Amino acid sequence: ISGSKDTFDRGRKSNCFLEDVPNLGDDAYWRTSLYGNYSELCVLVNNDTYGPYLISLAINENGDKEILIPLAERTILNLKKLNDTKTN
Repeated sequence: ISGSKDTFDRGRKSNCFLEDVPNLGDDAYWRTSLYGNYSELCVLVNNDTYGPYLISLAINENGDKEILIPLAERTILNLKKLNDTKTN
């Protein structure tokens, strides 16, 4: 987990922005990782307890970036479940 909504918004406007991820809506996009020339999936997670924050999931240049989309979906689902148990 890294960053915040401001970091997320800056990433979409930066030179490393690649494309939006249609099935994850406005809360996700692909960019070129700052730590290497490979794809990184950035997802904004809206959390009532901690506020919006950014998760980044990266895979090296030899990997299939499509595997990160279901991983992001599962990550968001698990974070929501964790948040629900903390608030109940």
